[in-house]
Order: sequence, then structure tokens, then C-alpha cells
Amino acid sequence: MKTNQLDILSPFMIVIWLICIWLPITAQADEVKWQVYKSQEFNIEFLSLTAPQERKFDSADAVRVVWHIGFMEDGTNGSIEVTRLKDGGLRAFSVIQQASELRKGIEQSGKTKVFSQKNVLMNGVPAIEFGTTMTTQKGHIWYGITRIQVVGDTLYNIMITCPQKEKTTEPDIIKYLNSLKIILK
Repeated sequence: MKTNQLDILSPFMIVIWLICIWLPITAQADEVKWQVYKSQEFNIEFLSLTAPQERKFDSADAVRVVWHIGFMEDGTNGSIEVTRLKDGGLRAFSVIQQASELRKGIEQSGKTKVFSQKNVLMNGVPAIEFGTTMTTQKGHIWYGITRIQVVGDTLYNIMITCPQKEKTTEPDIIKYLNSLKIILK
């Protein structure tokens, strides 16, 4: 009895076809679906998981806006904070020179500890990055990355917190941290 080549290839092709369909589905499940958000008021753009929740605080000295970018399935979340002093008092401020003071501010509550600190560039401008741990009320440890920079009269802060330290170095998290862009007019 002679075997038809198509009879042999048929099961093989079905397996290949199923793998080709299955691989993109599983890859998409792990891929974060980012949206670009733009603030005309502060001339910035950044990635967000959803339309970001915005809170604005206006005082006699400063305008501060915080955008919360939403939550990933494991609880990972982030925010962007922009603070603009009305008197232009940040123009001579250097986050690199003031890193120890910024670190003290982060650790002030006693719940957050800085475990790493390094100089980075954001938009080609020197910035400081802090790796942090925070203990929740239930005693769980969360890990965070905070990047701070000053451009002109505005302080920019991009933050992410994750339930596992390894998550802070994942490509999607790095993509988010690198997404804050100042749009020059």
C-alpha cells in the first residue's frame, strides 16, 4: 500500500497551523497595551494603561498635577507628577546635586526605603533614579522606580510600583519609564 505524501503532511500541517495561531495569542496576552497621553498644559506626553486619572492642586506657590496611569493585572501601577513653581524657583535646582535631599524626602514617611540610586538622562536632561521598597499595611513589600528631573521651572516625576522586584526591569516597565517626553514648542 502506497502512502500519499499529502496524508503524511496533513497532520503535520495542522500542528504547524495550530502553533502559528496559538503563538500570537499567547504573546498578545503578555504584551501591555499602552496608550499615549498628551497634556497640552504641561507640554508632555507619556504612556498610560487607560485614560489617566488626573488630580490638580493649585496653591499660591505652585501648580501640581498627578496622573495615575491605571493598574496591570498583578497590581503594578504608576503615576506622573508635574510640579511648576509660580515664581520660577526651580530654575537653579539640580536633581543631581540635591539627590540626598530628594532621597530623604522619599524616605520621610518611614514606609519607603531607597535601595538604589543612579544618574540617568530623561529627554537628554540629567535626572535621578531611585529604586525603592515600600511595606504595605499588610506587611507586603512592593518595589518601585522613581525618576525625577527639573526642566526650567518644572519638576517632573515618573513612578512605577510592582509586587516583584524583577518586574521593575521588564521591557514594558522600562518602556513606560522612558515614555515621559517634554514637547518643545
